[in-house]
Amino acid sequence: MIKTLLLYVRLVMPRLFLACVIVCIGLTLALLPWKWAVALMAGSGVVALVLLHPAIALVLLSFSVPFGSIRQWSLGPLNVDLSEVLVLLLLSAWLAQMVAARRICLPNAPLLLPMLLFLTSISLSVLSSMSLELSVKEWIKWLEVLLLYGFVADRVDERWGRWLVFALLAAASAEASVGVYQFLRRVGPEGFLLFGRFMRAYGHFAQPNPFAGYLGMSAPLAYALSLEVLDRWRSRAQTPKSAWLWVVLFGLFVAPLGIMVLAMVMSWSRGGWVGLVFAFAVITALRSRKAMAGTILIG
Repeated sequence: MIKTLLLYVRLVMPRLFLACVIVCIGLTLALLPWKWAVALMAGSGVVALVLLHPAIALVLLSFSVPFGSIRQWSLGPLNVDLSEVLVLLLLSAWLAQMVAARRICLPNAPLLLPMLLFLTSISLSVLSSMSLELSVKEWIKWLEVLLLYGFVADRVDERWGRWLVFALLAAASAEASVGVYQFLRRVGPEGFLLFGRFMRAYGHFAQPNPFAGYLGMSAPLAYALSLEVLDRWRSRAQTPKSAWLWVVLFGLFVAPLGIMVLAMVMSWSRGGWVGLVFAFAVITALRSRKAMAGTILIG
């Protein structure tokens, strides 16, 4: 009798719990305004997907970094945007998976030790900082960088790597388009006015230099991938069908590269220009065997 009762409870309780959850969700959606209801449903879906595949949060983070300033929340002395929420969700899902697998550790990645040493050094500098709040805020950012690097090294495989690359290029292209619009339509403060006719592009970064710095980290990726596709196209026998495929792949990287370079020019950030030129030069040199051989001979 007791065994039968326990078996009945095991069968009924999950279904009863699921029914209660559905009823609670239905009542919540019925009572909340439609905007909050849609936000709740979308947020719940994102949380569920990230718990199953934490790398999804990394893909979404590619868009929240440039566009996160659109919506921010005040949390005491700190401003929190969607990026911080996604990072917290990603790390929580990663930790939950490691706990389930009974394996909690950082991967043995090449840059892990240098980043730990850097984090330790800036931790010591916090003790003598003039603004403890700003120092702690920057320290948290570098801690997030370290943890995200560990997650990428541990969980991001080639399949998710492709999604991440396309997300980074798509987000950077969208942000660059915003900068081009600001430049041509003269959208921005008077201090950014250029030649009396245009406006320095700044995107959602409030300043042209950070905007150019963000694009300066994304444009070299598009440039390297464009060279890679071009080299593979040249080295393989082509048929009419495969030739069109390579042209499409090449365009997927050249188009973002063009819009990002154009937006960087419109930002009028000379430091960003110098960094971009050096990045392109290094990539070109590393991909050129003759250039590398010449460098070795000169050294």
